Amino acid sequence: MLTHRRSSTKASSLPTILMTPISTKKIKKNRSYGGGAAALKHVEVPIPTPNKGLTRN
Repeated sequence: MLTHRRSSTKASSLPTILMTPISTKKIKKNRSYGGGAAALKHVEVPIPTPNKGLTRN
C-alpha cells in the first residue's frame, strides 16, 4: 500500500523522478490490524501521473 503523510519527513516509496503528484485523495487508513473504527485515521495520498517523456507511442 502506498501512503504519504504530510507531517512525516519520510519519502514516498514511488520514485519522484518517474511520477509527480498532481492532486491528493483523502482516504481512511487503519493504524493497526484489528483496531476497528477506533484505529481509523484520515490521510492524504498523492495521486501520481507519468511525466511526458514516459508515454508510449
